[in-house]
This record gives sequence, C-alpha cells and structure tokens, in this order.
Amino acid sequence: MEPIDVVNFQSSIRGKYVEQYVVATEVERIPEDFSRRMLSALFHMHKISTYENFLARTLRIEPPSQFIDELAYVGWV
Repeated sequence: MEPIDVVNFQSSIRGKYVEQYVVATEVERIPEDFSRRMLSALFHMHKISTYENFLARTLRIEPPSQFIDELAYVGWV
C-alpha cells in the first residue's frame, strides 16, 4: 500500500513486481494529477482496478457495497 502522492506506476515498488494497482478510494476523491498518471499507466498496459472490482473479479468476493445494497433491498438497512 502506498499513498496516492507516492505512486508512480512503475513495474515494481520497493523492488517487488507489481501485477496490478488497486485504487481503494472513491473515484470522485482521486486528484486530477493522479487521474492523468493512471491514464498514462493504462496506456502502458498497467492493470488498475477499483477495490470493489478487485474483490469481485480477483478474489471472487461480493463487494461490500453490493452486500449493503442487497440488505437495503430486503429492508434490513
């Protein structure tokens, strides 16, 4: 885990290979300069996912927001 201002989208962080970057904040809260760097990283074929997308696709876990939406649907929230 690294703060947004430290991430520079290289193929390694502290000497360890990075397979995928996971952004664990709301999209609306991502600073504009970081968004530009993410776009450049995507152009260079780096994998970038949101936290919920990572849970759903990689770990095959139901994202927390989906679970809360289902609870609200049945009236438990």
